[in-house]
Amino acid sequence: ILSVLYLILVKLKNRPDGTIFFSYIILYSIVRIITETIRADSVLNFGMFHIAHIMSAIFIATSLYV
Repeated sequence: ILSVLYLILVKLKNRPDGTIFFSYIILYSIVRIITETIRADSVLNFGMFHIAHIMSAIFIATSLYV
């Protein structure tokens, strides 16, 4: 995640404060959604979604808003 983040953000010379942090949150949430989809032992479900999916979607939405 950090290497992808570095490659993307190294091109941005004039970036606002918090860009690296919120980009990391977005990438981490995407990876978490993918890994939670594969997991077979997840117990906490809300309908057909895992709680991790819902939390990751909230983190992505919040990071994109800020």
